[in-house]
Amino acid sequence: RERERERERERERERHADDRVLQRFLIIHKPTCTLLHKVKHELNQIDHVTRVYIEDVEDTFMQAMADAKQFIDLCESIVKENRNLRDDQQSNVMYLLTLVTAIFIPLQFITGMYGMNFVREDGTPSMPELTWENGYAYFWSLVTGIFLTTITILIILGRYGYL
Repeated sequence: RERERERERERERERHADDRVLQRFLIIHKPTCTLLHKVKHELNQIDHVTRVYIEDVEDTFMQAMADAKQFIDLCESIVKENRNLRDDQQSNVMYLLTLVTAIFIPLQFITGMYGMNFVREDGTPSMPELTWENGYAYFWSLVTGIFLTTITILIILGRYGYL
């Protein structure tokens, strides 16, 4: 499980590195586009072939910058989707743990209460259930009743869409 988390962190670092490369591309080549635009419009001495070539290079740079912006947006949306999926998975795990806890906490309370040493100083039991002939059966019927009540409540809540 730890290896899987480490691989996921590594993939996220790679995505961020790719994102930074694309952002650097935009930062580095934006002045180049501006320069080509100025050269094309301010220099009247260049011939027609050179002007067409500069326009073509400028268009290529503009298209590359637009593509880079699109890839940056795509990388950001992939990272957000990945986080959302991970959050959903964690939410599902927490939901399952909450259900298990809701079932077993009442039973643990009863078990803990009856598992304590309820003995007086003279050695006689201080709880009446310990002296009953069917005290053990009473304990298990109580635990079974609480368990069934908890399961029934969970089923009812599930039918009404609360779970």
